[in-house]
Amino acid sequence: MELKTKKKTIFEVDSADFDDFVNEIYGGNFEFIADHQANNYSSYHFTAPNMNVDFDGKYEDKIRQNKFNGVPVYAIFNVLLKDGHIKKGEYFITVFY
Repeated sequence: MELKTKKKTIFEVDSADFDDFVNEIYGGNFEFIADHQANNYSSYHFTAPNMNVDFDGKYEDKIRQNKFNGVPVYAIFNVLLKDGHIKKGEYFITVFY
């Protein structure tokens, strides 16, 4: 018997690198660990685009104006994709602190 699996590409990014990337593109002071209340030595899964949540552009202006307070990380991934800064796909943000 063989275990049924699927092969797919997943992009893995360190949380500090993600912070730097978001802040370089949109400015401000985004911090994934603080914003997401992330645990040390953990991984978080996101998709771009996130089709489960329809933000109707509610967060887009806030993100582009570097106002990240109350903005879900899923929305940041959607805007990064929409603005052409990342590829469509699955992302794991890893926290190594």
